Amino acid sequence: MIGPALRLWLLMPLIYLGAFASGIRPARWIGSRLFPLLAVVVPAVFVYNASWLVGLTMLGLLSAAFTCEILVEASTRDF
Repeated sequence: MIGPALRLWLLMPLIYLGAFASGIRPARWIGSRLFPLLAVVVPAVFVYNASWLVGLTMLGLLSAAFTCEILVEASTRDF
């Protein structure tokens, strides 16, 4: 009974990182700023429906990728 709720809890950092990447990304049009959030939707559905081992591995890799993207964007912009 706790499996689906636990999977959703484990997906929250991925969704947070996507929202953070969306907020830090420079763009003039709001639609292009939402690309990182759209890039989270498909992997989040895949991670939620995959087996535990594959899902956790993909979750770790995607979180690392989004963290790297956020750090690169933060280092290249002058905040």
